[in-house]
Amino acid sequence: MPVRIEDIAIAIRPIDAETSASAALGLFLSDPALFALPIVINGAALGHVTRGRLAEIMAGAILSAVAQENAQRAQAMQGARKRLAEARTSAQDVARDKAHFLAFLSHEIRTPLTGILGVADILQDSVSGAEPRRLARTISESGNHLDRLLGDLLDLSRLEA
Repeated sequence: MPVRIEDIAIAIRPIDAETSASAALGLFLSDPALFALPIVINGAALGHVTRGRLAEIMAGAILSAVAQENAQRAQAMQGARKRLAEARTSAQDVARDKAHFLAFLSHEIRTPLTGILGVADILQDSVSGAEPRRLARTISESGNHLDRLLGDLLDLSRLEA
């Protein structure tokens, strides 16, 4: 007795052509033995979609989405690297300008301070009386203290650079 196809066929409800891929995937997942789904439009058979082809299409869509996301991340990283390089350059410019400013300021302060210290030393040696000598010594000590502070400030600036 010959075997007829209709006797061994599995009854599968056809899906509409507008059915989403995720709905078709749900049908495949609900029946592991299901190999293909028939597709109909207005009651007429259009063809079928296989489990393998649906998996290929969905995998391609996922890979495309991942590739697009990776490209966006790479672009964002490139922008971040550029901003970081600009910030680093800006910080180096600020540090250089600060060092130039401190060197200039040091020179401008030390020049008159040297004169003040020299005159204070001369006054200490040349004035008579305890009070004028004490005042000249106070000027000299204060000037020397300022000179040490200025030296410490420049040393700190050099260390930062």
